[in-house]
Amino acid sequence: MGSGKELGRDTIVAIITPYKEGYKCKDIATRVGIGVQQVQKWIKKFRDGGGEDIPTPKPRSGRPRKIQNRTSKVIKRQLDKNPTLTARKLKENNPALLQDVFLIIYSKIYNIAVVVLKFFPS
Repeated sequence: MGSGKELGRDTIVAIITPYKEGYKCKDIATRVGIGVQQVQKWIKKFRDGGGEDIPTPKPRSGRPRKIQNRTSKVIKRQLDKNPTLTARKLKENNPALLQDVFLIIYSKIYNIAVVVLKFFPS
């Protein structure tokens, strides 16, 4: 299993372009700053695709997020302003945003707000 790091299109182009010019996988990996196996994977996808178009990463599969990034940012911003804010007050201040939430547990760890939300069963 991989580390889960997704490569952007620019990085994939930075892999394929030197490959077309005849560079070895090890040299490309050193130049781009990723592992040799990752380079080999993208070169294989490039060759399997006909060797003309730059391969694009597939969207990640898996369980969708329970909360939107916007909700997380709002909660984090409010907790940064007022670290003693209670879950009840947080929900009262944002009724539309947190309408499906019945419990919010938060803590400050290393100055990063960690928010765990419990949702009503659907």
